[in-house]
Amino acid sequence: MSILIQKIPSHLYKYYAFDEKFNSDRLIGKVFLSNPYSFNDPSDCRFGIINNYHSMGKDKTWLFGKLKELGLEPATYLDKVVDNDKESVELVWKKQLEKVGILCLSQDPTNKLLWGYYTNNAGFCIELDSSLIVERLLLGYINELNFETIFDLYNEKEYSLDPIIRNSNKIKSEVTKAVELVSRIDIAKITNPYLLSLLKETSHEKYVRNFLTTCLLKRFGCHEMTYMDTKDTPSAKLFFNNNDEDVIAKYYCKTKEWSLEKEFRFVASLGGGILADLGCDIIKSVLIGCNMPSSHIFEVLSILYKNKMDNIPIYKMKVKTGTNTLEPVLIDTKSLFFTLLEFNKLTNI
Repeated sequence: MSILIQKIPSHLYKYYAFDEKFNSDRLIGKVFLSNPYSFNDPSDCRFGIINNYHSMGKDKTWLFGKLKELGLEPATYLDKVVDNDKESVELVWKKQLEKVGILCLSQDPTNKLLWGYYTNNAGFCIELDSSLIVERLLLGYINELNFETIFDLYNEKEYSLDPIIRNSNKIKSEVTKAVELVSRIDIAKITNPYLLSLLKETSHEKYVRNFLTTCLLKRFGCHEMTYMDTKDTPSAKLFFNNNDEDVIAKYYCKTKEWSLEKEFRFVASLGGGILADLGCDIIKSVLIGCNMPSSHIFEVLSILYKNKMDNIPIYKMKVKTGTNTLEPVLIDTKSLFFTLLEFNKLTNI
């Protein structure tokens, strides 16, 4: 569903195992947009597919462009998809899943099963600022798009056109909201080489913002997960518009045994494999697993301190007295960061 018309939860969390290779990125607000083939649920996004090309009301030129952006040769596959050739349809579906980038978050930071499954109670859980996440995801996404993809979107698909004209099939209020959101983005934070080359001419800033706006409208979606009995899980449609309910079956539906995750999901078309930098200030708090050893807590604090993030609330998970549930307990970080500062002074002598 469109990222602009969904109600985004006020609290969103990402669970992580402690991993020295990735801790630094994760603790400064970088998130990986995974494709479904890397998910722990092998049926996630893969309940079945229906080729609905003919009901889309689109011509072959439109399908040509869709195949091209997936890296499939239109001369080989276009007519086969039109004729509903099973192998070709399933290949298109496979390529879609390989290319899509998904950020899976939870609305529950105290679930014992999530702490055990994802962190072994020795990792950490990061709270993201949901009021910033849409614009930061957009910026992180476009900064990492490769040249071929961004050139195609900007030029061939004319994303640089006035958003009202380019997105005439969208609700006008949705387009207006997208324009307003993009207007708040600091253009100086764009690092994509192709867009930087355009921005050398100040007159191009308007077109770059148009590009960002249409990317937001056409390439992003979000929704809370729908949990169903296995027998009721629907096949998804191969093609859809972001506002279609059909998209829920494709990217936002799981079987009921996963309902404990209370998942909210962001989806970025062509974003698979992107490490999106959301910025240090996207992090509102850090929760530490109840079994994290002191040396690892010290490493987490070191990363935050080095990146001037020592004002972020840090909690340690503990079993609530007299219950079988977890609760976060605020850590007095002032004394901990003082100790860290003194340690750094000693090591620099």
